[in-house]
Amino acid sequence: MFSFKPRWKEQLVVRGPGGAFVLELPMGILSAYLPTEAAWREKAPDWVLDLWPQLKAELEEWCRDHKARFHIDETANVWPFVERVLGRPAREIAGYEERKNRQMPNGEPGDHPWTDIVVYRADVYSALAAALVREIATLADDRTKRELAHVLNEKFNPQGRPDVPKLERYLTLFRDRLRRDASARGFEADKK
Repeated sequence: MFSFKPRWKEQLVVRGPGGAFVLELPMGILSAYLPTEAAWREKAPDWVLDLWPQLKAELEEWCRDHKARFHIDETANVWPFVERVLGRPAREIAGYEERKNRQMPNGEPGDHPWTDIVVYRADVYSALAAALVREIATLADDRTKRELAHVLNEKFNPQGRPDVPKLERYLTLFRDRLRRDASARGFEADKK
């Protein structure tokens, strides 16, 4: 009933009998995220609201076949699939074909700043920023890690000219908030 196609920006396009939508597909460790059935009712297109069990089964199979992890998470996103931009077919927009045909990230160094810092131990922005990201990775839950990975790639993309001092301030505040939250819940967090 459903077909799945990864595309750039860590997205999985899902096509079904009533249209298409996009799910999260992080590439650091290939993983597909589906909202819980209750959250699905709040996020999904109307045509697919009652198809969650079927989608879940088919997405699990796709993940097995593609050696991807499968997660059900109430915070997972569902986005509309956009084939038209400013009233024109997306393929007519400058650069669309080049982006569409770009090889999907495969977890290798250089694919994503989060993976480069946490997995490959690279100091992508600065030694301080990398140390903060690695510490956050030890303190944060999966949702928070995904959110930070998104911020790193979108707001501080190393391919552009990221404001490293601003990133270091952001990461310090982020880390300090996680430490306070952990302490408030009775956990010990190293204060380096």
